[in-house]
Amino acid sequence: MDTKYGPLTDAEVDFSSRCAIRHVKKMPRTAFGNGYAAALHQCARSVFGRLSLVESQYRQRWESGLQKGDVHDGIAFLSLPWHFLTENLQRGNFTIRERAMPFLQLRTIFLNADWRRTHFIVLNQASLRDVRRFYQRFTDEGLVLPPTLLIFESRLLEASTRAVGCEVCPRQFPVPLFRSILRANTTAFEAKHNSVRIFGSIGFPSHNRARPTVARVLHQFRLGISPAQRSSVVVGSRIDSGVANANITNESWMSAKNGTRMSMQSWIRMLTQSTWSIVVSGTYPVSFMIYESIFLGALPVFVVDQRLDLSDMPLADDGVKFNTFGHIVHLSNFTVGYVRRLYNTPPSVIAQMQKRLRLAAKRYSLDEVFQYMLHKAVLFSVGMPLKCSQRHSSRCEHFSGKSASAWG
Repeated sequence: MDTKYGPLTDAEVDFSSRCAIRHVKKMPRTAFGNGYAAALHQCARSVFGRLSLVESQYRQRWESGLQKGDVHDGIAFLSLPWHFLTENLQRGNFTIRERAMPFLQLRTIFLNADWRRTHFIVLNQASLRDVRRFYQRFTDEGLVLPPTLLIFESRLLEASTRAVGCEVCPRQFPVPLFRSILRANTTAFEAKHNSVRIFGSIGFPSHNRARPTVARVLHQFRLGISPAQRSSVVVGSRIDSGVANANITNESWMSAKNGTRMSMQSWIRMLTQSTWSIVVSGTYPVSFMIYESIFLGALPVFVVDQRLDLSDMPLADDGVKFNTFGHIVHLSNFTVGYVRRLYNTPPSVIAQMQKRLRLAAKRYSLDEVFQYMLHKAVLFSVGMPLKCSQRHSSRCEHFSGKSASAWG
Protein backbone atom coordinates (compact mmCIF):
# COMPACT_ATOMS: atom_id res chain seq x y z
CA MET A 1 0.00 0.00 0.00
CA ASP A 2 1.34 3.41 -0.98
CA THR A 3 0.70 6.84 0.47
CA LYS A 4 1.59 10.24 -0.90
CA TYR A 5 4.62 10.01 1.39
CA GLY A 6 5.79 6.77 -0.22
CA PRO A 7 5.09 3.06 0.33
CA LEU A 8 4.34 1.81 3.82
CA THR A 9 7.19 0.12 5.64
CA ASP A 10 6.74 -3.35 7.13
CA ALA A 11 6.33 -1.77 10.58
CA GLU A 12 3.62 0.56 9.28
CA VAL A 13 1.78 -2.31 7.61
CA ASP A 14 2.02 -4.24 10.88
CA PHE A 15 0.61 -1.25 12.74
CA SER A 16 -2.42 -1.11 10.42
CA SER A 17 -3.12 -4.82 10.84
CA ARG A 18 -2.75 -4.77 14.62
CA CYS A 19 -5.08 -1.77 14.91
CA ALA A 20 -7.81 -3.31 12.74
CA ILE A 21 -9.85 -4.16 15.84
CA ARG A 22 -13.19 -2.73 14.81
CA HIS A 23 -14.70 -5.99 13.54
CA VAL A 24 -12.63 -8.49 15.52
CA LYS A 25 -14.96 -10.96 17.27
CA LYS A 26 -12.38 -11.89 19.92
CA MET A 27 -9.94 -9.24 21.05
CA PRO A 28 -6.29 -10.30 21.18
CA ARG A 29 -4.71 -10.75 24.58
CA THR A 30 -2.29 -7.95 25.44
CA ALA A 31 0.17 -7.13 28.19
CA PHE A 32 -2.52 -4.87 29.63
CA GLY A 33 -5.23 -7.48 29.83
CA ASN A 34 -8.09 -8.59 27.63
CA GLY A 35 -10.87 -6.68 25.96
CA TYR A 36 -11.36 -3.76 23.63
CA ALA A 37 -9.83 -1.04 25.85
CA ALA A 38 -6.62 -3.06 26.26
CA ALA A 39 -6.39 -3.78 22.52
CA LEU A 40 -6.91 -0.11 21.66
CA HIS A 41 -4.32 0.90 24.22
CA GLN A 42 -1.81 -1.54 22.76
CA CYS A 43 -2.40 0.08 19.38
CA ALA A 44 -2.06 3.63 20.79
CA ARG A 45 1.29 2.77 22.37
CA SER A 46 2.66 2.07 18.88
CA VAL A 47 2.04 5.59 17.59
CA PHE A 48 5.32 7.38 16.92
CA GLY A 49 6.19 10.01 19.51
CA ARG A 50 7.47 10.65 23.01
CA LEU A 51 5.05 11.12 25.88
CA SER A 52 5.55 14.09 28.15
CA LEU A 53 6.02 13.38 31.84
CA VAL A 54 2.39 14.23 32.59
CA GLU A 55 1.08 12.18 29.65
CA SER A 56 3.11 9.20 30.83
CA GLN A 57 1.64 9.55 34.31
CA TYR A 58 -1.90 9.49 32.92
CA ARG A 59 -0.98 6.46 30.81
CA GLN A 60 0.49 4.62 33.79
CA ARG A 61 -2.71 5.12 35.77
CA TRP A 62 -4.77 3.79 32.88
CA GLU A 63 -2.50 0.77 32.39
CA SER A 64 -2.69 0.00 36.10
CA GLY A 65 -6.49 0.02 35.89
CA LEU A 66 -6.48 -2.22 32.82
CA GLN A 67 -4.19 -4.76 34.45
CA LYS A 68 -6.21 -4.81 37.66
CA GLY A 69 -9.50 -5.07 35.79
CA ASP A 70 -10.74 -1.82 37.36
CA VAL A 71 -11.68 -0.14 34.05
CA HIS A 72 -15.36 0.24 33.20
CA ASP A 73 -16.27 -1.91 30.18
CA GLY A 74 -17.91 0.98 28.34
CA ILE A 75 -14.94 3.37 28.19
CA ALA A 76 -11.53 3.52 26.51
CA PHE A 77 -8.66 6.00 26.93
CA LEU A 78 -6.84 7.00 23.76
CA SER A 79 -3.44 7.78 25.25
CA LEU A 80 -1.28 9.51 22.65
CA PRO A 81 1.69 11.93 22.78
CA TRP A 82 -0.41 14.92 21.73
CA HIS A 83 2.12 17.56 22.81
CA PHE A 84 4.91 15.87 20.86
CA LEU A 85 2.71 15.48 17.75
CA THR A 86 1.58 19.11 17.64
CA GLU A 87 4.68 20.88 19.01
CA ASN A 88 8.01 19.03 19.10
CA LEU A 89 7.42 16.96 15.97
CA GLN A 90 6.42 19.97 13.87
CA ARG A 91 9.25 22.21 15.08
CA GLY A 92 12.04 19.67 15.33
CA ASN A 93 14.44 18.31 12.74
CA PHE A 94 12.09 15.69 11.26
CA THR A 95 11.33 14.79 7.67
CA ILE A 96 7.90 15.44 6.20
CA ARG A 97 7.23 11.72 6.28
CA GLU A 98 8.14 11.49 9.97
CA ARG A 99 5.80 14.40 10.69
CA ALA A 100 2.98 12.86 8.69
CA MET A 101 3.04 9.21 9.73
CA PRO A 102 1.68 9.67 13.28
CA PHE A 103 -1.36 11.44 11.86
CA LEU A 104 -1.87 8.68 9.33
CA GLN A 105 -1.66 6.28 12.26
CA LEU A 106 -4.20 8.40 14.11
CA ARG A 107 -6.48 8.15 11.07
CA THR A 108 -6.12 4.35 11.17
CA ILE A 109 -7.10 4.33 14.84
CA PHE A 110 -10.11 6.58 14.28
CA LEU A 111 -11.31 4.40 11.40
CA ASN A 112 -10.95 1.19 13.39
CA ALA A 113 -12.13 2.27 16.83
CA ASP A 114 -15.50 1.08 18.09
CA TRP A 115 -17.28 4.38 18.50
CA ARG A 116 -20.30 2.74 20.06
CA ARG A 117 -18.17 2.94 23.19
CA THR A 118 -17.15 6.10 25.02
CA HIS A 119 -13.56 7.19 24.39
CA PHE A 120 -11.64 10.06 25.94
CA ILE A 121 -8.40 11.91 25.25
CA VAL A 122 -6.34 14.33 27.38
CA LEU A 123 -4.71 17.30 25.67
CA ASN A 124 -2.08 18.48 28.14
CA GLN A 125 0.02 21.21 26.51
CA ALA A 126 -1.85 20.62 23.26
CA SER A 127 -4.98 22.04 21.69
CA LEU A 128 -7.73 20.51 19.63
CA ARG A 129 -7.23 23.28 17.09
CA ASP A 130 -3.65 22.17 16.39
CA VAL A 131 -4.64 18.49 16.27
CA ARG A 132 -7.25 19.34 13.62
CA ARG A 133 -4.83 21.53 11.68
CA PHE A 134 -2.05 18.95 11.36
CA TYR A 135 -4.46 16.07 10.83
CA GLN A 136 -5.94 17.86 7.82
CA ARG A 137 -2.52 18.86 6.51
CA PHE A 138 -1.15 15.33 6.51
CA THR A 139 -4.25 13.24 5.73
CA ASP A 140 -6.05 15.66 3.36
CA GLU A 141 -9.19 15.06 5.41
CA GLY A 142 -10.98 17.08 8.02
CA LEU A 143 -11.03 15.54 11.48
CA VAL A 144 -14.68 14.78 12.23
CA LEU A 145 -15.05 14.05 15.92
CA PRO A 146 -17.20 11.05 16.85
CA PRO A 147 -20.04 11.95 19.24
CA THR A 148 -18.79 9.43 21.78
CA LEU A 149 -15.39 11.11 22.18
CA LEU A 150 -14.79 13.22 25.32
CA ILE A 151 -11.97 15.75 25.19
CA PHE A 152 -10.19 17.02 28.30
CA GLU A 153 -8.24 20.11 27.30
CA SER A 154 -5.78 22.13 29.38
CA ARG A 155 -5.09 25.31 27.42
CA LEU A 156 -8.56 26.91 27.71
CA LEU A 157 -8.12 27.98 24.11
CA GLU A 158 -11.62 27.12 22.92
CA ALA A 159 -13.28 28.80 25.89
CA SER A 160 -11.27 32.02 25.59
CA THR A 161 -11.91 32.54 21.88
CA ARG A 162 -15.53 31.40 21.93
CA ALA A 163 -14.66 29.44 18.79
CA VAL A 164 -15.90 26.15 20.14
CA GLY A 165 -18.76 24.74 18.10
CA CYS A 166 -21.79 22.77 19.16
CA GLU A 167 -20.21 19.61 17.84
CA VAL A 168 -17.55 19.84 20.52
CA CYS A 169 -18.54 21.87 23.55
CA PRO A 170 -20.90 19.44 25.32
CA ARG A 171 -18.06 16.91 25.33
CA GLN A 172 -15.04 19.13 25.93
CA PHE A 173 -13.98 19.90 29.48
CA PRO A 174 -11.11 21.96 30.93
CA VAL A 175 -8.49 20.30 33.12
CA PRO A 176 -5.39 21.74 34.83
CA LEU A 177 -2.32 22.47 32.73
CA PHE A 178 0.63 20.67 34.26
CA ARG A 179 4.27 21.20 33.38
CA SER A 180 5.50 18.60 35.86
CA ILE A 181 4.17 16.41 38.64
CA LEU A 182 3.57 18.67 41.62
CA ARG A 183 2.40 17.79 45.09
CA ALA A 184 0.91 20.27 47.48
CA ASN A 185 3.41 21.78 49.90
CA THR A 186 1.30 21.45 53.03
CA THR A 187 3.48 23.81 55.07
CA ALA A 188 2.89 26.54 52.48
CA PHE A 189 -0.79 26.79 53.35
CA GLU A 190 -0.32 28.04 56.89
CA ALA A 191 -1.26 31.66 57.63
CA LYS A 192 1.38 33.89 56.06
CA HIS A 193 3.30 36.18 58.39
CA ASN A 194 6.20 36.85 56.06
CA SER A 195 7.28 40.03 54.32
CA VAL A 196 6.16 39.16 50.76
CA ARG A 197 2.57 40.25 50.21
CA ILE A 198 2.43 40.17 46.38
CA PHE A 199 4.69 38.25 44.00
CA GLY A 200 4.34 39.13 40.34
CA SER A 201 5.29 35.82 38.72
CA ILE A 202 5.28 37.42 35.29
CA GLY A 203 7.28 35.10 33.06
CA PHE A 204 9.04 36.08 29.84
CA PRO A 205 7.63 39.29 28.31
CA SER A 206 7.96 37.92 24.77
CA HIS A 207 5.27 35.32 25.49
CA ASN A 208 2.41 37.78 25.95
CA ARG A 209 1.88 41.48 25.39
CA ALA A 210 0.15 41.78 28.78
CA ARG A 211 3.21 40.89 30.83
CA PRO A 212 5.15 44.19 30.54
CA THR A 213 1.90 46.05 31.30
CA VAL A 214 1.34 44.06 34.48
CA ALA A 215 4.97 44.61 35.52
CA ARG A 216 4.60 48.38 35.05
CA VAL A 217 1.39 48.49 37.11
CA LEU A 218 3.09 46.65 39.96
CA HIS A 219 6.05 49.04 39.76
CA GLN A 220 3.73 52.05 39.90
CA PHE A 221 2.05 50.59 42.97
CA ARG A 222 5.42 50.06 44.65
CA LEU A 223 6.31 53.71 44.10
CA GLY A 224 3.14 54.70 45.97
CA ILE A 225 3.90 52.81 49.17
CA SER A 226 6.56 53.50 51.77
CA PRO A 227 10.14 52.37 51.13
CA ALA A 228 9.85 49.94 54.03
CA GLN A 229 6.87 48.24 52.36
CA ARG A 230 8.34 47.95 48.87
CA SER A 231 10.16 44.72 49.59
CA SER A 232 6.74 43.10 50.09
CA VAL A 233 5.92 43.51 46.37
CA VAL A 234 8.25 41.56 44.09
CA VAL A 235 8.22 41.13 40.32
CA GLY A 236 10.20 38.23 38.94
CA SER A 237 10.59 35.44 36.45
CA ARG A 238 12.33 32.14 36.86
CA ILE A 239 15.09 30.96 34.56
CA ASP A 240 14.05 27.46 33.52
CA SER A 241 16.87 24.91 33.53
CA GLY A 242 19.25 27.63 34.67
CA VAL A 243 19.44 29.20 31.20
CA ALA A 244 19.04 32.97 31.04
CA ASN A 245 16.74 34.50 28.47
CA ALA A 246 18.39 37.56 26.96
CA ASN A 247 15.03 39.18 26.27
CA ILE A 248 14.20 39.26 29.96
CA THR A 249 16.27 42.42 30.38
CA ASN A 250 14.73 44.35 27.51
CA GLU A 251 13.37 47.83 28.10
CA SER A 252 9.70 46.85 28.28
CA TRP A 253 10.44 44.33 31.01
CA MET A 254 12.96 46.20 33.08
CA SER A 255 10.81 49.33 33.07
CA ALA A 256 9.35 47.70 36.17
CA LYS A 257 12.73 48.38 37.89
CA ASN A 258 12.03 45.33 40.01
CA GLY A 259 12.09 42.60 37.38
CA THR A 260 14.20 39.88 38.94
CA ARG A 261 15.54 36.80 37.21
CA MET A 262 15.70 33.96 39.68
CA SER A 263 16.63 30.33 39.75
CA MET A 264 13.95 27.68 40.00
CA GLN A 265 14.82 27.17 43.67
CA SER A 266 14.53 30.89 44.42
CA TRP A 267 11.28 31.14 42.46
CA ILE A 268 9.74 28.24 44.42
CA ARG A 269 10.91 29.75 47.70
CA MET A 270 9.37 33.09 46.74
CA LEU A 271 6.01 31.49 45.96
CA THR A 272 5.91 29.58 49.23
CA GLN A 273 6.55 32.86 51.06
CA SER A 274 3.98 34.92 49.14
CA THR A 275 0.36 35.64 49.93
CA TRP A 276 -0.71 36.55 46.38
CA SER A 277 0.77 35.34 43.10
CA ILE A 278 0.11 37.51 40.04
CA VAL A 279 -0.04 35.18 37.02
CA VAL A 280 -0.37 36.44 33.46
CA SER A 281 -1.72 34.35 30.59
CA GLY A 282 0.97 33.13 28.23
CA THR A 283 1.13 32.13 24.59
CA TYR A 284 -2.18 30.40 25.26
CA PRO A 285 -4.81 31.73 27.67
CA VAL A 286 -3.81 29.56 30.60
CA SER A 287 -0.47 29.46 32.41
CA PHE A 288 1.42 26.72 34.23
CA MET A 289 2.01 29.20 37.02
CA ILE A 290 -1.64 29.15 38.09
CA TYR A 291 -1.36 25.58 39.28
CA GLU A 292 2.21 25.94 40.50
CA SER A 293 1.06 28.85 42.67
CA ILE A 294 -1.82 26.76 44.00
CA PHE A 295 0.43 23.83 44.90
CA LEU A 296 2.97 26.12 46.56
CA GLY A 297 0.38 27.91 48.69
CA ALA A 298 0.08 31.32 46.98
CA LEU A 299 -3.37 32.69 46.16
CA PRO A 300 -3.49 33.04 42.34
CA VAL A 301 -4.55 36.24 40.59
CA PHE A 302 -4.98 35.29 36.94
CA VAL A 303 -4.62 38.31 34.62
CA VAL A 304 -6.05 37.64 31.17
CA ASP A 305 -6.44 39.62 27.98
CA GLN A 306 -8.98 37.16 26.57
CA ARG A 307 -12.57 36.45 27.57
CA LEU A 308 -12.69 33.83 30.30
CA ASP A 309 -15.48 32.97 32.71
CA LEU A 310 -15.10 31.34 36.11
CA SER A 311 -17.09 28.45 34.63
CA ASP A 312 -14.28 27.93 32.10
CA MET A 313 -11.81 26.99 34.83
CA PRO A 314 -10.97 23.33 35.46
CA LEU A 315 -13.37 21.25 37.57
CA ALA A 316 -15.79 24.16 37.97
CA ASP A 317 -18.58 21.72 37.14
CA ASP A 318 -17.39 19.46 39.96
CA GLY A 319 -17.44 21.93 42.82
CA VAL A 320 -14.02 23.62 42.47
CA LYS A 321 -14.84 27.35 42.49
CA PHE A 322 -11.81 29.36 41.45
CA ASN A 323 -13.14 32.61 42.93
CA THR A 324 -13.09 31.12 46.44
CA PHE A 325 -9.29 30.87 46.46
CA GLY A 326 -8.21 33.22 43.65
CA HIS A 327 -9.21 35.97 41.23
CA ILE A 328 -9.60 36.25 37.46
CA VAL A 329 -9.12 39.83 36.31
CA HIS A 330 -9.05 41.25 32.79
CA LEU A 331 -5.95 43.21 31.84
CA SER A 332 -8.01 46.40 31.44
CA ASN A 333 -9.06 46.14 35.10
CA PHE A 334 -5.59 45.40 36.45
CA THR A 335 -4.82 48.86 37.77
CA VAL A 336 -2.91 50.38 40.65
CA GLY A 337 -6.21 50.68 42.49
CA TYR A 338 -6.89 46.98 42.04
CA VAL A 339 -3.43 46.06 43.33
CA ARG A 340 -3.98 48.35 46.33
CA ARG A 341 -7.21 46.55 47.23
CA LEU A 342 -5.42 43.24 46.86
CA TYR A 343 -2.59 44.42 49.09
CA ASN A 344 -5.02 45.57 51.78
CA THR A 345 -7.15 42.42 51.84
CA PRO A 346 -8.06 41.72 55.50
CA PRO A 347 -6.15 38.84 57.14
CA SER A 348 -9.42 37.05 57.96
CA VAL A 349 -10.31 36.93 54.26
CA ILE A 350 -6.82 35.70 53.40
CA ALA A 351 -7.10 32.92 55.96
CA GLN A 352 -10.43 31.71 54.52
CA MET A 353 -9.09 31.76 50.97
CA GLN A 354 -5.95 29.84 51.99
CA LYS A 355 -8.13 27.20 53.61
CA ARG A 356 -10.01 26.76 50.33
CA LEU A 357 -6.72 26.85 48.42
CA ARG A 358 -5.55 23.78 50.28
CA LEU A 359 -8.71 21.92 49.22
CA ALA A 360 -8.24 23.07 45.62
CA ALA A 361 -4.65 21.82 45.60
CA LYS A 362 -5.90 18.37 46.53
CA ARG A 363 -8.59 18.42 43.84
CA TYR A 364 -6.06 19.58 41.23
CA SER A 365 -3.67 16.72 41.99
CA LEU A 366 -3.00 14.44 39.05
CA ASP A 367 -4.72 11.49 40.73
CA GLU A 368 -7.88 13.48 41.46
CA VAL A 369 -7.97 14.95 37.94
CA PHE A 370 -7.64 11.51 36.37
CA GLN A 371 -10.46 10.18 38.56
CA TYR A 372 -12.57 13.17 37.49
CA MET A 373 -12.02 12.26 33.83
CA LEU A 374 -12.82 8.59 34.41
CA HIS A 375 -16.00 9.57 36.24
CA LYS A 376 -17.10 11.82 33.36
CA ALA A 377 -16.43 9.05 30.83
CA VAL A 378 -18.35 6.44 32.83
CA LEU A 379 -21.35 8.73 33.27
CA PHE A 380 -21.38 9.50 29.57
CA SER A 381 -21.09 5.82 28.66
CA VAL A 382 -24.25 4.94 30.60
CA GLY A 383 -26.24 7.81 29.13
CA MET A 384 -26.10 10.24 32.06
CA PRO A 385 -26.13 13.95 31.13
CA LEU A 386 -22.83 15.71 31.74
CA LYS A 387 -22.67 19.05 33.47
CA CYS A 388 -21.12 21.93 31.59
CA SER A 389 -21.15 25.66 32.06
CA GLN A 390 -24.41 27.52 31.60
CA ARG A 391 -22.99 29.41 28.66
CA HIS A 392 -22.02 26.17 26.94
CA SER A 393 -25.39 24.59 27.67
CA SER A 394 -27.33 27.49 26.23
CA ARG A 395 -25.22 27.56 23.07
CA CYS A 396 -25.16 23.83 22.45
CA GLU A 397 -28.43 22.13 23.14
CA HIS A 398 -27.89 19.07 20.96
CA PHE A 399 -24.99 16.99 19.75
CA SER A 400 -24.23 17.28 16.06
CA GLY A 401 -21.98 15.46 13.65
CA LYS A 402 -22.14 11.75 12.88
CA SER A 403 -24.15 9.49 15.12
CA ALA A 404 -22.43 6.70 17.04
CA SER A 405 -24.00 4.10 14.76
CA ALA A 406 -22.55 5.83 11.71
CA TRP A 407 -19.11 5.43 13.23
CA GLY A 408 -19.71 1.75 13.81
